[in-house]
Amino acid sequence: MRNLLVGALLLLASHVALATPSLDPARTIVIAGPITGGIVGPVLGALDKLATDKSKPVDVVISSPGGSLVAGYLIVDRMDALRSEGVHFRCVVRSVAASMAFQLLLHCDERYSTPHAFLLWHPYRDWE
Repeated sequence: MRNLLVGALLLLASHVALATPSLDPARTIVIAGPITGGIVGPVLGALDKLATDKSKPVDVVISSPGGSLVAGYLIVDRMDALRSEGVHFRCVVRSVAASMAFQLLLHCDERYSTPHAFLLWHPYRDWE
């Protein structure tokens, strides 16, 4: 199982480019700090606003240690719905994408990372 997990992470890492694309500030959402219920409304509002123009990608800059699964998956669900409507997401990790923030990164069409960025994936905890 561990070898399968390591293989999957290496495959994912091979799809994370190290070059950062030029971002359009008018089409960029920044997710900085913990992912909490307080950021969900503003992020969803920004996603909906930027999704009206499907000809250009929506850039998401991630710098987060993670946070709430519920809050994070509300954002992920909206991103997936917009992707099914033809919206393209480019995500950039400048410093850290851990835990739930890494899950956001997984739901992007293009993924970029600076060379010093820290990426952390782990399974959810089962409290039973």
